[in-house]
Amino acid sequence: QVIDEVVSITPQILGGYAIYSGGNLMLTNSDEVLAGSVFVNGSLNSCNSSAQIQGNVVVTGQAVLTNGCTITGNLWAEGGASVTTASPTLDGNAYVTGNLTFSNPGYPGPQFHQNAYVTGSISDTSGNSISTNIAGQAVANTTVNNPPTPPTPIFTWNPTQWTQAGYQIVQYVVPNPTTSACGSYYGVAGTGLPPYPQTSGVYTALFYPNGQGGPISKATNPLVLYTNCPIDLYSNPDLQLAHDFAIVDTACLNGTNPCIIFNNQTTFTSANGQAHQLSVMVPWEAGRTCPTGQSSVDIQVNNATTVQPPLVALFYTQCGASFTNNTSFSGELVGSQLYLSSDFQLTAHPDMLVPGIANQINMQVLTRYPMNEAA
Repeated sequence: QVIDEVVSITPQILGGYAIYSGGNLMLTNSDEVLAGSVFVNGSLNSCNSSAQIQGNVVVTGQAVLTNGCTITGNLWAEGGASVTTASPTLDGNAYVTGNLTFSNPGYPGPQFHQNAYVTGSISDTSGNSISTNIAGQAVANTTVNNPPTPPTPIFTWNPTQWTQAGYQIVQYVVPNPTTSACGSYYGVAGTGLPPYPQTSGVYTALFYPNGQGGPISKATNPLVLYTNCPIDLYSNPDLQLAHDFAIVDTACLNGTNPCIIFNNQTTFTSANGQAHQLSVMVPWEAGRTCPTGQSSVDIQVNNATTVQPPLVALFYTQCGASFTNNTSFSGELVGSQLYLSSDFQLTAHPDMLVPGIANQINMQVLTRYPMNEAA
């Protein structure tokens, strides 16, 4: 016999998930979510082209698995599930509300390596009942209990909360940003380590004053950049963080999309070898209608942009975010329209927090030890 003792209760943004997708999600082209679980408040429209999730997947809509998709944990699909080719694999159990269909009955062997529990039928695409694609029990017409839906994390900007958390606020705000030019140059370009090339822009003083590492590489306390203008980091800048650093950008709320761009080998590293948190945030706006399409996301990260360990990162937006072409980080990702492709890699770091997040989840941390039966 064992005794479980609650030793701490830790608030978390996502309740242990690495990705929270507030809408449909597609994983493709060798995407990897390493040692982390995924929640999709919608459909997993496609998990294909060697996409791999080393954790559980919870989908409130339909799950479509195809072309080398691999899930090492359990799958919950509350709108049915479809396996459209012979190559997807599921190492854990499947819990499906609705029907489970396989396009390749029995070939090349069981694709689901454990059990499948389905409220509807388990069949091929012609409706014929099958079990050969499931190594364990194939139980149709049964009851399935789904995990609770985590609350939508809502981030709003409250400067008092940030200062109370120990952050120094660096602010770049212009009046009427929908018509203001926000400065003639709002990008930050750099090649490798200091000294840097031309970086004359509105954020130069924060990142690279006088061609050298700026306050973010020398900070003795956390920093947050609050701006209503876009920010564009590109051309191989190496941004060294000496402490936690956050970017809170509201330009997207004024119709500038994307408003945060990390491009062309933008690299974040630790300036002192210690672990720090990078937070990249577009605040929640009640009643906002999200722009559609990958070109109109709030946050765009691509072309070998990396956040290198021991740094961790939180990317948050109410709307869209795009991560493509060999982008990687450890941390968490929140958005309602997520475009993840072309060797995107995310290693879960589930205990991230920032000021101003509503709907946090309290996670119990347990200690388990044997009971002394002689007592």
